[in-house]
Amino acid sequence: MDTPPDDPALLRWAESRPREVTGDPLWKLAAYRHAAYIAWLARDDAQTVAADVVCKAVAGQLLTSATSVAANIAESYGRPTNTDRLRFLSYALGSVREALMWYEAAASALGAEAVADRLARLSRARRILLGLINRVRGRRSHPIDGW
Repeated sequence: MDTPPDDPALLRWAESRPREVTGDPLWKLAAYRHAAYIAWLARDDAQTVAADVVCKAVAGQLLTSATSVAANIAESYGRPTNTDRLRFLSYALGSVREALMWYEAAASALGAEAVADRLARLSRARRILLGLINRVRGRRSHPIDGW
């Protein structure tokens, strides 16, 4: 399963976000929008996982790793140097990979369809992040004023 760039669920969710969120220049960054949507989904997913006796311990890890992706992208956006930005984007990439693992661990509680959707979304976020990291690495010697 792959999520298309014009993913209807993501677009509907994005349209429902308040102006205080969408008015920030960070919102224009596709990696952030995808990661923020994953974090939003992970809240409900973590509640479902926490209700399952076998997977209960996974819930907190899943939520922490999934929300960490968007948080680290946001943190990178406010950094003045490419070195700082790369550090936080790398943290976000590590969190994507961690969330992938926790979603697989939660498969019995969430079901195959939900897990396949989340893995596809995280994979898309990973591809976008890798592209962003490569782009920032290419400009490593130049400070960036804004994205």
